[in-house]
Amino acid sequence: MFFDSLHFKAIESGIQALSIKQQIITQNLANMETPNYKQQHVEFRNVLEDASAAADGKNKRYDFQASVITDRTTNINVDGNNVDTDQQSLELYSTYLQHSALVEKMNSHFSKLRTVLNSGL
Repeated sequence: MFFDSLHFKAIESGIQALSIKQQIITQNLANMETPNYKQQHVEFRNVLEDASAAADGKNKRYDFQASVITDRTTNINVDGNNVDTDQQSLELYSTYLQHSALVEKMNSHFSKLRTVLNSGL
C-alpha cells in the first residue's frame, strides 16, 4: 500500500526532519541576544545514507534520523553568542521552501489516490 511504501515514508520523514530544522532555526533566532548561546543546526547525512541503502534493498529501514549539532567552534559576537541572524534567516526561508515542496508532493499523491478511489465508484 502507498502508506507503507519507501516513497511515502521518505516524504513523511523529510517533512518531520524539516520541521525539526525549522524549530532549531527559530530557537537560534530567539536566542540571538543571549550571552554565550551557541547556535545549533540539523545534519541530514544519516538521512540520505539510510534512504539510499533502503532504496538498494540492502536495508529495509523506514526510520530516517536527523541529528542536531551545536556549533561551539565560532564566536561572532563579543558576548560569546555565535548566531548569525542573516544566515539563519536565509536558512529558515530555504527550509520553508523545502517543507512546502514536500507537503505539495504529499498532497499530489493523496489527490491521485482520491481520483482513483472516486473513479471506481
